[in-house]
Amino acid sequence: MTCRSSAGTPARSSGRRPPASRCRCTPRCAWRCARRPAFAALADRAIAGEYEPALTAWVGELAAGGPPDARADEPLIQLGRGEFEPPARDLLPPLERYAHLALGGDERLAGYVEASHGCVHRCRHCPVPPVYDGRIRIVGADTVVRDIARLVALGARHITFGDPDFLNGRRHSLRVVQAMHERFPDLTFDRTTKVEHILRHAELWPALAEQSAAGSEPIPDRRPAVDISTADVAKSTASHPTQ
Repeated sequence: MTCRSSAGTPARSSGRRPPASRCRCTPRCAWRCARRPAFAALADRAIAGEYEPALTAWVGELAAGGPPDARADEPLIQLGRGEFEPPARDLLPPLERYAHLALGGDERLAGYVEASHGCVHRCRHCPVPPVYDGRIRIVGADTVVRDIARLVALGARHITFGDPDFLNGRRHSLRVVQAMHERFPDLTFDRTTKVEHILRHAELWPALAEQSAAGSEPIPDRRPAVDISTADVAKSTASHPTQ
């Protein structure tokens, strides 16, 4: 996520910004930005992890005339457990301006949600483990389904689950897609998960297939340091149809 000023313009690499602007860096992995020497000139605050409560608190402090800088005792990485509300989708651009799903000659408007944050894995190539350190935070199933309902009302016919790994909390994920399918049986969806999870939890795939689960992404025959082959992928997807 790019650091942006309150006016919505990207922070420039020159390290200069308008004196009245307020910049923030709030991706799940903002710690990478915050540790760069030029960061202090580009943004007032970096918040990593479960940033939403800290971000809204900061905005409230600014509105009350408080200082833009973080308090000395405020941690950069926020991992507290909290309740989530669906995003204010009406404040975002229409779905027509986002990527579509091309499926069998048909183009479908797609929506994006997350059923969980963080990841139980510590893959060395990934920026998530330095923040979450093998932990996940669950977004309530009711909240996710309410958000999906808003996306459907805006025209979405396909849902992307953007969890770092959708099967980190597999029982929770299954509850989410079952509730989604009950309300919106024509929706398709895709998700990201490790092939190891697909192989280890083969019993999940018939249930997921009934909810219109999409297939796995093809991978090269071998990946360095990951002992997974295309034969493993074929095995992982052979037990369930894809839609």
